[in-house]
Amino acid sequence: MDVRQIVHDLRQVGGAWYILFTLPSLAGMSRPVIDPTLTLQPGAADGEDSPLCNAFGGARNNGISNAGLVYNKATFLLRFNVSSIPVSALCTSATLTMTLTAKDVGTPQACNIYSVGVANTTWIEGTKNGTTADAGEPCWIAKQGDGAGGVLVAWAGSAGCKTSGTDYEAAALGNITVGATDVAGTAYNTLLTAARIQGWFGAVNTNHGLAILNNDAGVSVSFATSDHATASYRPKLVVVYTLPGGNYPLDSAFVSAFRGPMS
Repeated sequence: MDVRQIVHDLRQVGGAWYILFTLPSLAGMSRPVIDPTLTLQPGAADGEDSPLCNAFGGARNNGISNAGLVYNKATFLLRFNVSSIPVSALCTSATLTMTLTAKDVGTPQACNIYSVGVANTTWIEGTKNGTTADAGEPCWIAKQGDGAGGVLVAWAGSAGCKTSGTDYEAAALGNITVGATDVAGTAYNTLLTAARIQGWFGAVNTNHGLAILNNDAGVSVSFATSDHATASYRPKLVVVYTLPGGNYPLDSAFVSAFRGPMS
């Protein structure tokens, strides 16, 4: 470790005492490298996930359900807020963790993860646990239900947010393969496309959420939501990023002043 002494001295200016600190020459020293990591695993209060299912006419909201199905008639929507990361930052990696809560017996199931399309960016979570969506809440048949089992605003492409290139972006960001013998509590860590997640950075961004899809007609899987009672089961996103240049320079000197009598 390279240790260099900081020189300090007392100075009196205009009757007030100051302590002057002077840093040594930094020649030859390596600058500190900043490699931040943002880990998000929100709970019920701040998580955003809304499983969509066509059961019971497809008009029910599942915003506070503790798990969400994924198969040809069910879509899992979720969103993480990473806008606190500066827009100038470079995304090194982004890892999504989802935890299995249940599955049908059968062959392995492949679930693909997509970015929700810009046309559906205004979807919200909703406040129901398998009952009719209130006005403005999402359900299988509507991005915004009318509060009476009908449609106020439809999904941009089709029911269940299922149309590629319209409801969600065509290029998959990652995938989850649920094994035939996997059991509840199995966690799946999936690397998402870093360049796309970088578009989520900053106050103005292109974060429209994620859609997890599986088009199998006969077998479903279920993942925990942010409302699950077991905190470790809840969806988690770990984003590793670097700031421009990867480091911050240090000034060669600074002054710290203390007003008042010195003894």
